[in-house]
Amino acid sequence: MSTASAESAFALREGDHIGILYFDNLIIGTNFSDVLPNLPPTIIIPPQSQTVTEGSNVTFTVTAGGTPPLSYQWQFKGTNQDGATASAFTLPGVTTNQAGEYTVTVTNTFGSTNSATATLIVNLAHFPPVITTNPASQTVVEGADVAFTVAADGAQPLSYQWQFNGTNLDGATGTLLSLTNVTVAQAGAYLGRCDQHRRRDEQPARHADRERAAARRRGSFHPHLQRAGSGATNWSTNSLQVQAIGRQVQFLQPDIITFQEIPVASLTR
Repeated sequence: MSTASAESAFALREGDHIGILYFDNLIIGTNFSDVLPNLPPTIIIPPQSQTVTEGSNVTFTVTAGGTPPLSYQWQFKGTNQDGATASAFTLPGVTTNQAGEYTVTVTNTFGSTNSATATLIVNLAHFPPVITTNPASQTVVEGADVAFTVAADGAQPLSYQWQFNGTNLDGATGTLLSLTNVTVAQAGAYLGRCDQHRRRDEQPARHADRERAAARRRGSFHPHLQRAGSGATNWSTNSLQVQAIGRQVQFLQPDIITFQEIPVASLTR
């Protein structure tokens, strides 16, 4: 045969007066690369475009034909990617910076070819923050040091703002709030708020004030004062300690309020 052709089967039969049939360089294979050597690479299945959420793992694959061995080189926006030299290319935990056009070049001894472009679209993740650890209530005496902590989970970045009786505290923007040498005027409800920073094309952040009323109670500390033990002589409605307790009750709005009177004689100075 002078030219190659696709044949699924053939047979030979010997008979009189038919002549003589010769095969010159017969090659039998299951695909064209078996019977037609020196083939440059061809793209059989190109990489496919994908749309994912940031943080996802992404894998591009290509299927190519041609005389082996075949080598691969993946590109992102026309730039070769280090180590991306296989038929599959994986990107773990993608970010929005990795969105764009991906292609692969397949090469063998007889040539090279480029795949069609696969576009990666990375959407922002919208996971509203959730409080995982609430600040714990504390009962202390005047002059003590107090520390409140809060922990949250959600799409980064997260920011924090501590409040005292509903008012933001200047500079209190971390997971830890430290109060030193507290006074009765600092008795009340402390609340840690967690927000997501707004990013371009992102919806406004949602506050993680889950069970707000319960969080207020868990995030408060209460004065532990006695007339004899505190050294205060004025317990009228105009005194600072009584006003502080009143503000606390007004803000927390408890269902039940109890008072316990401790006899002066039983107190130890």
